[in-house]
Formats: sequence, structure tokens, C-alpha cells
Amino acid sequence: MTKKLSLLSLGLAGACVILAARAGCAQKWDKTYVQSLPDSAFAAVEELADGRKLRLLPHHDVSGKVDAPHLRSALRLWSRVKWQSPQQGQEVLAHLKAHGAGLCQEGRMSCARSPKPAPRAARPRKTKGRRIGVKRAAAKPPHAKAGA
Repeated sequence: MTKKLSLLSLGLAGACVILAARAGCAQKWDKTYVQSLPDSAFAAVEELADGRKLRLLPHHDVSGKVDAPHLRSALRLWSRVKWQSPQQGQEVLAHLKAHGAGLCQEGRMSCARSPKPAPRAARPRKTKGRRIGVKRAAAKPPHAKAGA
């Protein structure tokens, strides 16, 4: 009985370590942290007419290392940004995808693969032109009375 308890406690401890590591990897960056990042941490830096900088899609941390959760977020949010020119938007997308490919090769990010085909049981049946589940029309409409 004690052997089972020790194995159970070991398994629970391992699960806690894994969950803590995952939570640590995907920490939310607060506003002050994002403001402290250099311009090179962003996918694009635009200068506005009044001289202010607009820094878009942060995906590098302070050390310059690509952060996988924020890269995924940047790829997801790329289409919502109003780019000054379509060419700039495409250059930014290529930059983000290049980082994604690098992280994919390192094993730090899952790659977008083509979906696997559905298992044989889940595929729809072939019907040879017949429609399954469709009843033939009745001779009389359902609202018609028998004596009419």
C-alpha cells in the first residue's frame, strides 16, 4: 500500500512541475514590460505623423530570444493590424513565419501540418446517389382532413 502511495505522490509532483513550467512559459507581459522592450523586439515599428512610434506585435523578450506564445499571438493578430502599405504587412508576416519555422525545427513550437484524415468509422457513408434520412412525400398533406 505504501508503494502505491509513493508512486501516486511522485506522479502528482511530476504533474505539478509540468503545469508550473507551462505556466511560467506563457506569462502575460504587462504594459511596463512591453514598454521596456527595445524596438527590435517588435515585428514592426512605424513612425506616426506627430513623431511618435507605433510598435506592433511584440514577440522577442528582453534578452532577444523569440517567445513562442507571443509569436503565436502575433501571427494570430497580424491580420487585424492596419498596415501603412500591403507590402509592409507581407514583410512582417514573412518575418513572423520565419521565426515560427525556426521554433518548429527546434521543437519549441508545433508546426502547422495538414490535418489527418478522419478515422474510417467517422467518415460519411457513400449512398450511390440516394439521400439517407429523407422520407418520401405523403399522398396527402399532413394538414388535410380525412373527410374533406
